[in-house]
Amino acid sequence: MNTMNTEKETVVAIDESKLYVEINPDKNVLMYQWKGHILDEETREGFLRILNLIKKHQIVNLIADISQFKGGSIKTAKWVDEQWSEMLKGNGVEKIAIVVPESAFGEFSNSVALGQKFVSLLEVEKFTSSAEAYAWFEK
Repeated sequence: MNTMNTEKETVVAIDESKLYVEINPDKNVLMYQWKGHILDEETREGFLRILNLIKKHQIVNLIADISQFKGGSIKTAKWVDEQWSEMLKGNGVEKIAIVVPESAFGEFSNSVALGQKFVSLLEVEKFTSSAEAYAWFEK
């Protein structure tokens, strides 16, 4: 059972072994969770599927739950910073909440993990739960 669903109005859009996505269309929020080690091709393909959902549902707020993410490549990190950030900004995304494990909260750096371009284009904050992210979106 996935524990991401903190709002009753959410709909599961993708539920796979490495990627889980929920949408709350009433609040224009999409939550995605990467699980395990992700290959470059899987990352790009998954992010493009997420982008289609962002466009379809006019999403403005994202929750990126990386609490179960075990790592990706430098190539993928560069792609996220240089291209994924532009795609999000170009499709109306304003805020991204990064959900990290409590054990990593103090060490996690948005600009190091996501890249300088990413954090300069979008408003990014880190949290330890999606409930905290929802509260931030509503401020």
